[in-house]
Amino acid sequence: MLLLDRIMSWAAQGLQAGVGFLQEQNCSCLVCGRNTGGRLGMEAGHSFNGWYRDLLPVQRRSVNHIRQSISNKLCAGCLALIPWLTEIKCRACGRGIACPDCERRSRPAFRYNRSAVQYDSAMRDWLALYKYRGLEKLEPLLAEMLYLPYYGLSRLAAEAGSNLVSCGSEPWDMVTYVPVSSERAQERGFNQAERLAAALGSQFHLPVLPLLIRTRHSGKQSLKSRRERVTDMRSLFAPDEAGWTAWEYQYQQRWNPSGKQRKDKRSNNRPLNSPIRILLIDDIYTTGSTIEACSEVLKYRSKVTCEVYSLTWSRS
Repeated sequence: MLLLDRIMSWAAQGLQAGVGFLQEQNCSCLVCGRNTGGRLGMEAGHSFNGWYRDLLPVQRRSVNHIRQSISNKLCAGCLALIPWLTEIKCRACGRGIACPDCERRSRPAFRYNRSAVQYDSAMRDWLALYKYRGLEKLEPLLAEMLYLPYYGLSRLAAEAGSNLVSCGSEPWDMVTYVPVSSERAQERGFNQAERLAAALGSQFHLPVLPLLIRTRHSGKQSLKSRRERVTDMRSLFAPDEAGWTAWEYQYQQRWNPSGKQRKDKRSNNRPLNSPIRILLIDDIYTTGSTIEACSEVLKYRSKVTCEVYSLTWSRS
């Protein structure tokens, strides 16, 4: 009887594996609709190799899972189109070439930016499918692409402070996002930066809070020159007081009135006077004027010393 039970169990496992294999073979590419080839999509995954650089073993395993998930969502042709931004020339903004915008900033309000991809024509089309044509099924794919530079940025933040990623704690106190105007939110029905931030927070178990509001509708930044962008950013963002109130309550729960640290996994091995770290999310980094303006507001509003890092899906 025991042998029969084992045979039945093995048969069930084999059937389940076969069904899973067939499902993978019949998956359609989220972008173009062609067959992904299931696990065969991994053959085009050599372009992921740059993301493994300087990562800890536990992070390498996570990148492996993300790589497989992305590969299973795309056909080999679309996967090969992704211009991963793994070669960094500008340490500040993460650009793949020298950056005159960062050279102009003497004391930027944010520490570092990192992006997943170079913003070329293919990535522009993918983002347009999601933002303007309502192809919301692309959201998990775009979010997973954003997870890859997250590890490198976390490493930078950990090296800048005393809490190392190897301790098992994330270096971020909270995640926030670049807000859109009410007109833009009504037009699209959602804020893409907020959606990406929510996915990131869920993946890495981080609190996501609305810390900023947009004070006015400013039109599409992609249609403006660098000078127009910089001018347009003046007083464009303000603190979201409801979000800050929620954060201050969480902060008080983490620290007692005497200044001694409470037990909290995100504050593991951090000194009492260490700054809070805010991770700011947006979809596109162009000149950095939006990230700079948001970072200035975040640092001005915070009642304790804070550092702002930004994570963006693409870098132009």
